[in-house]
Amino acid sequence: MGNDGGKYWDKAWLERRYVSEKKTLAEIGREVGVSAATIMRALDAVGIPRRGPKDKNMKQGPSNGNWKGSAALYSACHKRVYKILGRADHCEKCGRKDNGTKYNWANLTGKLDDPDDYMQMCRSCHMRYDANRRKAARLSCNEHRLIT
Repeated sequence: MGNDGGKYWDKAWLERRYVSEKKTLAEIGREVGVSAATIMRALDAVGIPRRGPKDKNMKQGPSNGNWKGSAALYSACHKRVYKILGRADHCEKCGRKDNGTKYNWANLTGKLDDPDDYMQMCRSCHMRYDANRRKAARLSCNEHRLIT
């Protein structure tokens, strides 16, 4: 048991933290010095229904205890973009819109956690864009070496 005397077993206290303040199990656990699993057992014991992972009341973005921001993995950033912007359905570079082509959200400047930093592109435009960006970055590094 944590150093709080077990106040997380008090239904009113737990309801305030979990339901009203929408804190996560991990946040409540850290507050009282116990694991998220212990808080989950306390919720069950006092009869407070748990939120599902898709519950609309869950915290999103920086207010979520699991938020990693710019430290998030590449794949997590792309999943987030697809969740926010939906599926890419055309190419904003070449104007292609046919159904047989696969389209992606291409990151423009390397700010992977910014959904506004993406553009819809077909695979060939995406590959060409990324190659040109890498080439420009190499040139920039080489120019810097020549100056110093």
